[in-house]
Amino acid sequence: MQTKNVAIYYHGGCGGHFLNYFLLASGKYSTRYYLGDKKIDIEPGSLKKIRQQFYIQFNKENEWLSREMWPDNTDVDDASRLLLYCDGRADVPVKKSSFTIKICPYMENFHDWFRTVLYKRTNLFRNRPITLSLVKELYKKKLNRENTFSTKIPECDYYFEITQFVNNLETRKALCEFLSIPHTDLMEEFVAHYNECHKPLQDKTSW
Repeated sequence: MQTKNVAIYYHGGCGGHFLNYFLLASGKYSTRYYLGDKKIDIEPGSLKKIRQQFYIQFNKENEWLSREMWPDNTDVDDASRLLLYCDGRADVPVKKSSFTIKICPYMENFHDWFRTVLYKRTNLFRNRPITLSLVKELYKKKLNRENTFSTKIPECDYYFEITQFVNNLETRKALCEFLSIPHTDLMEEFVAHYNECHKPLQDKTSW
């Protein structure tokens, strides 16, 4: 049985890049990156390459954002590709979308999400000098009555709360079952390391 493409739709701060590696660790998906003009293809089962890139990005001693590698979402075949859309919409055209499952990690608690993007300096705070006035301004803007904010991207096929996902084995197995992929030891290795990287946030958020 052919594994369908999977498109991850998420708001910054909700673990999209981590989830990309988690699913690659199943050995069932391919993806493509570009570093300048250099094309890097990761085929299903390329676990050594996947593991190496995961630890390059999620290194506790370095800034994660500076080491992000974004998958190429173009030229998609009906062959087990992983796609990643940050702060996009689930109605963004995907070639032959009937062969693509759209999943969305989200954060249930707005305050958790806001603190997460603040401390990680991503999404609203990416590449911006952090000041108290900026924090207050963005907080009020996201919570104003005309703009009720949610980290759920509409029209996806499957949703899961990301802080529960990384802290609950059954939630991770449920996603694997939904996608009809194996739950592997490498996936759990990635989860353990990702949680270790989030220790500084554990007394401030639900991570």
